[in-house]
Amino acid sequence: MWYVQKRIEKAAAAIEGVQSAVWDEDTKDLTLKYNQFKKDAVDSVQMKIASIGHDTENYAADDAAYQKLPECCHYERKAIKQ
Repeated sequence: MWYVQKRIEKAAAAIEGVQSAVWDEDTKDLTLKYNQFKKDAVDSVQMKIASIGHDTENYAADDAAYQKLPECCHYERKAIKQ
């Protein structure tokens, strides 16, 4: 699903200090290249991705954002430790 990849990469790239973002659909890993002086970049990226409906390692998307995803993009959600 290339559109999921593009949505996640676009959200990550919108964060100040992020130079590139590549999401691997098979492993569900996001590889970031970011300004080392922007220490909160990784956390900000996770919050941004959660805000568009995708759970991350540290942040759960709220139910309203998740429900706005296309039906084909829904997935089995796991509890996020916070």
